[in-house]
Amino acid sequence: MPPEFLHPGVYIEEASSGVHPIEGVPTSITAFVGWARKGPRNTPTRIRGFADYERIFGGLWRFSTMSYAVQHFFLNGGSEALVVRVASVRPKDSESATNVLNGDAKRKTGLQSLRKAESFNLLCIPPLVSVGSAGTAWEADVQRSTWTAAAHLCRDRRAFLLIDAPRN
Repeated sequence: MPPEFLHPGVYIEEASSGVHPIEGVPTSITAFVGWARKGPRNTPTRIRGFADYERIFGGLWRFSTMSYAVQHFFLNGGSEALVVRVASVRPKDSESATNVLNGDAKRKTGLQSLRKAESFNLLCIPPLVSVGSAGTAWEADVQRSTWTAAAHLCRDRRAFLLIDAPRN
């Protein structure tokens, strides 16, 4: 129904165009992949603080460089993260470790389980061994193959890859 004009002037009538405004999406979700003491395996789990990490994945653990990376992420202002636990024990040989970390794209395990996540913008892969530890040759091979798989995943998902490389 047209408006009733009571006096001269400028009148504005807004018509619905059916176009909806663009909704914002989070642009700061960081994904972490690594060893953890407990928690769901091969499942990207959303956490919103280190207390969530402690409750779900068991907190800081000397065999998990990921646990320290997640703690530092939240201590330095991070607000939301995805965590993928690949195992509670590191395999003893390079082939097994590579399979556990890199996972299977079809079954979406290990690193490839991030393909199940709706979105992430930054992927952080902490080193296999803690700072100051002497890494073995096979750990270096596993780390390199994992970086390659992660780079391909990030390219496909349009995410940024952050590698915490060992000193050497």
